[in-house]
Parts: sequence; structure tokens; C-alpha cells
Amino acid sequence: MRTGSGLLALVGVVVAAGCGSGADEGLSAPDRDRVAVLGQGLAMAQGVVALTGGFLGNGDVLDPGVTTTENAQAIADEAERAASCVVATAVGGGVSVTFDPGCTVNGVAVSGAGTLTVQKPAADTIAVRVELANLTVGGLGPFTGTVTFTASPGAAGLAVTLDLDTASFSVTGPLTLTAREGSLTLDGALTATGGAAPDGVTASIVGVTFTPGACYPYAGSLTLAGGVALGFLTTTPADGEVAVTKGRFSGTAALPAYGACPPAAPAAPSP
Repeated sequence: MRTGSGLLALVGVVVAAGCGSGADEGLSAPDRDRVAVLGQGLAMAQGVVALTGGFLGNGDVLDPGVTTTENAQAIADEAERAASCVVATAVGGGVSVTFDPGCTVNGVAVSGAGTLTVQKPAADTIAVRVELANLTVGGLGPFTGTVTFTASPGAAGLAVTLDLDTASFSVTGPLTLTAREGSLTLDGALTATGGAAPDGVTASIVGVTFTPGACYPYAGSLTLAGGVALGFLTTTPADGEVAVTKGRFSGTAALPAYGACPPAAPAAPSP
């Protein structure tokens, strides 16, 4: 995947705090580029996983005790419950999903299409492969590629395998998706390729938690090779500001606007 997603680059580290004697002066330009590319990749993963995982009830509608055809119908029903503009049709063990013009799901504009195929690799395991056809989510995309969700016995959440592409950017990685009380959490690893990182940048993801439809996560972290860490704050969904650390350096960075993100600040009251 390359770019064309509407998400540009991090504005950069703007404040350093608590550096102390001998601390780094700040992040290097290559570090800032790598963080920007990972930020873009995470935004893409967040939007696509929230939308497509929602069609599965984030795993709640999957039942290994029934046939793939019955699971496909349950997915189609759940997808159409997401919004009246979602059109889902189940045929055998597959589901085709399209969106009416102007469709929004969880307040996020979506368009394009997807095809979901239900498989049972084992008697107690359900896998759903989602093939994307020019899918756009919240101003990101259009995406092609696949997302595969696997529900296994005893697993804490859904195993997710991402392989997303735009015209100039790609995002891949093994993740785990966990749903709790209106929020979604991603753990695992993510590789983003494109822009200032044509050879790819990989980061570990720990507890990255967001509300479906929100611009950015509000908790969790990304850690890149070399020790650069990006931490999401409770205020990040509203202002796009994240904490950045490397060694003894600590500062903040602003994630750029994409689509309708971050939300517009309220107008100042009239004097």
C-alpha cells in the first residue's frame, strides 16, 4: 500500500519536558518520519478493523456450533443493524456488503464494498475473510486487500490478520481485537510502508484502545525499533496530541487532520 489516504505526516515533536542533563535534544528527522508513517498506518487499521469487525459483532455473532451458511446470515443481519444505509446479502457461506450513497456508520462516512467469506478451519473455530473493494472509511483509502478475523476457543479476542493497500501505502500485521463496553482494543504488531518509509516501519502495539467512530485512540502505546514510543492520551481523540518518548527525551506531537479529524474546536463565545 502507498498513500492517498488523506493522512499526511506528523506535525512533529513540539514540546520537550523533563529531559534532564545529557538528554537527547529531541527526535531526529528520520524518527519523526517513522512515527508519522506508523501514525498513518494505525489510523488506517483502526478505521477498517472497527468497521469490518463490527459486522461480526466483534466476534459475538460467530458460532462454531452452526454451519458457515448460518454464520453468514448472522453476519449479514449484524451488518445491516450497524446502519440503515448498509446493504448486506448472504449467499451460502458468503456475504456481500455495499453502502448507500452518503452512508455513515458510527458517525464515520463509508463507501465502497466488501465480500466476507466464512470458513471453519476446525470444528470449534470460525474464520471470516473480508476482501475490500475500494473501501473508504472516514476520509481514508480507498482500500483494497483483506482482513481476516479468527475466533478460537479460549482466545481473549479475535485474531486479526491485516493486509491493506491504497494506491501508495500498505499496512500489514497480526493483531488481536478485544471488545469491551463500547470500546475496542488492539494488541500485536503493525507494519506500515509508504511515504517516508518505503522499506516499511514496524511497531509493537500494546493496549491501543479507541471508541468506534472516534478519530484517534485514547489509551495504549506504539513502540518502534530504536526505542521511540508513542502514547495515546485521554485527550488525543479530541485534539490529536500524543506523548512521544525516546530515552530521556519526552515531548508531544500533533497528529495531522484527515477527513473530519480531529474534531473542530468549538467557536469562541462572542464578547
